[in-house]
Parts: sequence; C-alpha cells; structure tokens
Amino acid sequence: MLKCAIIQPNFLPWRGMFHILKRVDKFIVYDDVLFTKHSWRNRNRIKTKNKTQWLTVPVLTKGYHDQHIKDAKIDNKQRWSKKLISTITQAYGKAQHFDLSVEILSILSKQYDYILDLDMDLFVHIIDLLEIDVEIIFSSDLNILSNHKVERLVSICKEVGADHYISGPTAKNYIKNEALFYDNGIKLEFQKYYYPPYKQLHGQYTANLSIIDLLFNVGTKEVGNYIWNVNKNTYLP
Repeated sequence: MLKCAIIQPNFLPWRGMFHILKRVDKFIVYDDVLFTKHSWRNRNRIKTKNKTQWLTVPVLTKGYHDQHIKDAKIDNKQRWSKKLISTITQAYGKAQHFDLSVEILSILSKQYDYILDLDMDLFVHIIDLLEIDVEIIFSSDLNILSNHKVERLVSICKEVGADHYISGPTAKNYIKNEALFYDNGIKLEFQKYYYPPYKQLHGQYTANLSIIDLLFNVGTKEVGNYIWNVNKNTYLP
C-alpha cells in the first residue's frame, strides 16, 4: 500500500509530525488552505531556563483576509530573526547536542518573504538530519477542485496514488464521514501519539515542544527511541 499524510506546514514542528513522515511514502504539504493567526504555521514552543517560551515569526495579517498559507508574508519590518536566534542560543547553548543548531540558526538568519519558504527550509533540513526518506508534494500543485474538507483529502489521496491515509488524531473532529475514504478504496488510520519523556536541559520535563528541544538534548542517534521506536504508538480506527 502507498501511504500518505496531508498536513499544513508548521514552524519547527513537534516530534509527532516527523513520526508520521517516517511512516509514509508521500507527504503532502497542505499549503492552499487558509492561514490562521496564532497557529503552528508561524510559531512553536521551546524550553528556556525559566519557562516554556514561544518562538514566533511575525506574519502580515492586517488587510490580508482569507489568504492561503502559501501566500502569507513575513513581517520583516520586525527584528524577529535576531531575537529568535538569541532566544534559542540562550536556551540551548549548553545542551549536549547544540552543534546541531548551526544550519537551523543559519536558515533563521536569512531573509524570507513567505512563511511557507522558511518553514519548508527548516523542515527539509530536519528531515535530512533524521534521515527520513519521503516524497514531498505541495497541495497547491495538485488539481483539486473540491472545497469540502473530507472530499479534498480523499481527492488528494487519489491524485497522488495513495490507498492508505495516515492522519493526526485531531482530524477526527472534522472527519465525520470516514466511509468516504473506504468507499474510494483508501484505508484511513489515525496516528496515536505516545512518547516517553527525555532529559531536558532545564528543570522538570515539559512535553510537546518543538523538535529542536529533542534534537539538542538527545541528538540524532537517539531521537528514534523517543519517536518511532516506541511500542504501541499507533492504532487503527
């Protein structure tokens, strides 16, 4: 079976996204849906010495109503890049595997016009670090006409030749018609996340942070033991 996932692009995503990537043959970047403010598209969380802190890339939203993710522009009038680099360096400078930050910080230092381009450069670099072999496709490059949420997902699966769709569990909130997948010969699976804690640089363990927290603390050789080598982490509906 050819497995695929369809997920909106995230800024320095958490480990669950890379778990799904590890399991699929094709990953569709869902970039032609509406950009939402205060979402994972342009921000994520890390752990500093004193607290959990947001890393946020400012995006222009005033006057840009109903813009798609692929069209969302970064507000480069704000000095966000130096701030983020400084925050990451202060938070993880003493982490055992902070050497993995070199290219990540280099990407953050560049000027991008669109949040999608920044997200994807960081995303692809981390995929390479984790040695994940997956084909990346942008939904905006596909000929999908339906505006119905579930029908669009089914159409994308068919367009890329997938007969096994793996989704995050929160999609259950809007995938009410699961039969539509099976009627089109597509197996539907909801990923179940169960991840063990790992030793973090600061204080007690905090879950569900950006992947960089895991990378800088445990390194690439051990990262699999905290993501895809965990037992009983998936289930079928």
